[in-house]
Amino acid sequence: MHKAITDYNKIIIVLSEGYKNKANNFKGGVGNEYKMVIKDFDDHPRKYILLSFDEISDTIFTPFLKGKEVVQISNQDDLERLFGKLMDVPEFEIPKVATSKPEIISKEIPPMFNKEGLIVSELRATSDAGSWQSGGLYVRHVQALSVVIINTSTKTIEGFKVKVEIPKVWQSMIPKLKF
Repeated sequence: MHKAITDYNKIIIVLSEGYKNKANNFKGGVGNEYKMVIKDFDDHPRKYILLSFDEISDTIFTPFLKGKEVVQISNQDDLERLFGKLMDVPEFEIPKVATSKPEIISKEIPPMFNKEGLIVSELRATSDAGSWQSGGLYVRHVQALSVVIINTSTKTIEGFKVKVEIPKVWQSMIPKLKF
């Protein structure tokens, strides 16, 4: 068994209830073989062909082999499928899809301001007064709002103003602040 697993290009494992019981309990030759198969299967998945003469059901699968492809031999078509696997002939010819990559163009995120050349590099609220909960909302007392705006253009921008609006709903919930 060891020589077959290390030297052969193809190995057929015939699944059955008996194989499952011996493999799960690591008994005898089947148990030793199963240990080697578990270690080798992921490195060489095309090497192993799982075969069943019985109905494919949970009664024949070990936990490790569950979900793997099984060739069930019940007619001539199944034999052709088995021979295809032995000769590494794919069962289906899959056409190539998207042979060329599409050109993806990133979209630019528009600036926060309409003034060309101005960007907000930092926006920070500072507070020493703490916070509280009001009507299900978490409110933070902001003492200072710091906004850093950078002029990235070569022109001087005159008459620039920043307007901070606080919604009326918030004003009614924050009686400590005067607007």
